[in-house]
Amino acid sequence: MIRKEKRDLLVKQAQHEILFARRHKEGKISNWHLNESLYFGKKEKSDDALANVDLGRMQEHIHTLLSKIDSPLTFKFKHKKLAQIRRVDRLNALKSYDADRDNWDIKDIVGKKQAILYGRAIFSYFASSDGGYKPHLENVDVYDFLIDPSAGGVDIEQARYMGRWGIVKDRYDIKGNKNYIQSEVERLLRGNGNADVRTVEETNKDNRTYALEYMNREKQLTSKDKFKFWEWCTTFEGERYYLLIDPNLGCAIRVEKLTDMFESGLWPFWTYAAFPDLTEFWTPGYADYVREIFMAQSKTINQMLDNAEKINKPQKIVDVTAIRNLSQLKYKRGGNYIESNGDVNKSIKFVETPSIETPIKVFQTLEGIQQQASGVTAAASGVADTDGRATIYEGNQANTADRFGLLNKSYSFGYKRLAVLWEHGVREHLNTKIAVDILGPDGIDIEMIGRRDLFRGKGDYAVLVESSNAEL
Repeated sequence: MIRKEKRDLLVKQAQHEILFARRHKEGKISNWHLNESLYFGKKEKSDDALANVDLGRMQEHIHTLLSKIDSPLTFKFKHKKLAQIRRVDRLNALKSYDADRDNWDIKDIVGKKQAILYGRAIFSYFASSDGGYKPHLENVDVYDFLIDPSAGGVDIEQARYMGRWGIVKDRYDIKGNKNYIQSEVERLLRGNGNADVRTVEETNKDNRTYALEYMNREKQLTSKDKFKFWEWCTTFEGERYYLLIDPNLGCAIRVEKLTDMFESGLWPFWTYAAFPDLTEFWTPGYADYVREIFMAQSKTINQMLDNAEKINKPQKIVDVTAIRNLSQLKYKRGGNYIESNGDVNKSIKFVETPSIETPIKVFQTLEGIQQQASGVTAAASGVADTDGRATIYEGNQANTADRFGLLNKSYSFGYKRLAVLWEHGVREHLNTKIAVDILGPDGIDIEMIGRRDLFRGKGDYAVLVESSNAEL
């Protein structure tokens, strides 16, 4: 047990780090909100336009990108010497079993969506052995994650601190649990729960709810049994620590050395960027590069619709003193007969409306700019038109793959870290044998494997990350 004086210092340091990292990240939030508004279809009422049409371009852009990178990567272990071949086969079989039962594929897709929309995909990974060995891959919302800004955007092991908001615990999970500091737990449980606490992170996430136009924008029911915490990892006096901090009371119900939580001592997170940068973690996403173009396209289309409406129903300027019967000005089939005191052409004038061709040309120009900037072309979407036929050529597909390859390279780099975290989790928590399917000469065999069947001493294996399609 870490003494209280040291725990208090750690909590104070963590609170300072949270505020500092949050301030650094604030500049990205306004861009994220603009991207979300376009994706979720949040429309502001226009004062100068009749039409207010959402073209759905951001949805099209994000979903096209997702369709091109939807195949999850997979990591495999490779033997470094012949004696490892059988053990590596078992280890790879266990990885496939873990990926299936822990739903890695769908978590991969929603992570990629955040990378496109916000520029970052963030995950946590750990294993447990309470009730048997289990893997735990979890998505982390970009709004909930904070990191040491000085670490840059490549290797998160360079960071001195990081963590996430929103770890949920039930009253009965923490009361009497030997993993938690019961004096702090009792202090916490004297309250009525903090699930509805309004942190900066919760407020920033409201824009997604507003964009969906929910009548009731609150997403948390008040509950006396539900508590939310900061899961914070930090460096103190040369060692890494893990804390669960209540934001209201400023107390930590769990404070441990990181090596007591995870033998490897690695931060329990992995991440990748859409456009990685050496010096900055919070880099732009694909949505940032096309957002202004899509906004301009919506404006031009709305101008075209307004002009079409004005052409169909032109505004009249009438000299009412020159028209004998104003009711004659109403539209009639077959034309109007209007009695005037003089020349009817001088008594009535139609306001000239600009042609609808100009907004269309502007839209097409912007479309060309968008396609060059993002790589999401008509061919990539599968709707390129040649002689009236929708076509996509092999060469176009290859060029498109090159444009999206950058994200896959960054994704592959992050995935190697997942492989490392997963291997350490197996080494630490596979305490009992588990059944896996292994492909053998006679087909699929079921084999019971334990830690000793996978590892000998501290010898390691090579890690290969590849497309799951390539594996198939």
